[in-house]
Amino acid sequence: MGNKGRTAAGDVQVMSAGTGVFHSEVNAEHEDTRLYQIWITPNVRDVAPRWEAKQFPKAPATNSLPVLVSGQPEHANSDALMIYQDAAIYGGTLIKGATLTQKIKHQAYILASVGQFTINDVVLNQGDGAEITGDKTLVITALTDAEVLVIDVPEK
Repeated sequence: MGNKGRTAAGDVQVMSAGTGVFHSEVNAEHEDTRLYQIWITPNVRDVAPRWEAKQFPKAPATNSLPVLVSGQPEHANSDALMIYQDAAIYGGTLIKGATLTQKIKHQAYILASVGQFTINDVVLNQGDGAEITGDKTLVITALTDAEVLVIDVPEK
C-alpha cells in the first residue's frame, strides 16, 4: 500500500490485513520496547486493508475504562478504532485507591500493564493476565497507580 508510519510510546493501533498486505515492524529506538500485539480473528473476509492509530488515554479513568478498539455496534459513534469483530478493547490508567465498574459483553482477558489492582477481588500484578468467563461486570480497584487493558471477545 506504500504506507509508512511510526507508532510512538503510548499509542494504540489497529491493522486489518484484509485482502492482503506486506507488513514489517522494527524498533528504531535505542532502548527496549514493550508492547502488546493482540490478534483478534475477524468476522468478515476480503475487506480492504487498513491501518489506524490513536493515543492511549492519559487522563485517569473514573467510572469505567474508555473503549479503545471496537467492532461492537454500540461503539459505532465513539472514537474507538474500528475492527471487524463483535469485540472491544478497553484500557486506561487508575490512580491508587480508585475503583471502577467495567461492563463486558462476552468474556474477557485482562492485562496488567503497570502496577497492581484487583479484578472482582483477585489481585493482578504488573505482567499478569487473567481470563474472565461468566461475569459481565468487573469491579477494578487500583492497589497502586495502575494501567489495565480489558479485551472483551466472543467465545469461539
